[in-house]
Formats: sequence, C-alpha cells, structure tokens
Amino acid sequence: MAESSNSSFDPVEFLKDATQLSQAERHKMRSKLSEDVEAFLNQGGKVVSVADNERADPPKKPAMNYGSAPI
Repeated sequence: MAESSNSSFDPVEFLKDATQLSQAERHKMRSKLSEDVEAFLNQGGKVVSVADNERADPPKKPAMNYGSAPI
C-alpha cells in the first residue's frame, strides 16, 4: 500500500486497501501502531476518554431568518 506524499489521507481508500492485506502485513501495521502509541505516551502524550454523545462542534441554534430577504 503506497501512500503519495502530495495527497491527503482518505480513510475509505485506506480501508479498501486494508481488506487486501495479508496476515503478515496486518501484524506489521499493528506493531507499528503499537510502537507509535508507545512513543506518543513516552513523550508525555496522554489518551483522553470522550463521552459517546460529546461533539467537537456542538449543534448551532437555528437562525430565524425566514422571509428576511427584501422584496
């Protein structure tokens, strides 16, 4: 699975590619992820649990602008 440096990460394409991986490739990816998480934690990073219903962008209050356009 080659990733171009000038394109953005596409999770759908990643998952499509991931279904074609062999057991050894999956193990290698899991090992790399585990190493990356361990390095993150060793550098002072921490994992924070977030509630299932919590959002980064809370819903906005509906705007009451029906009929506000000039005739």
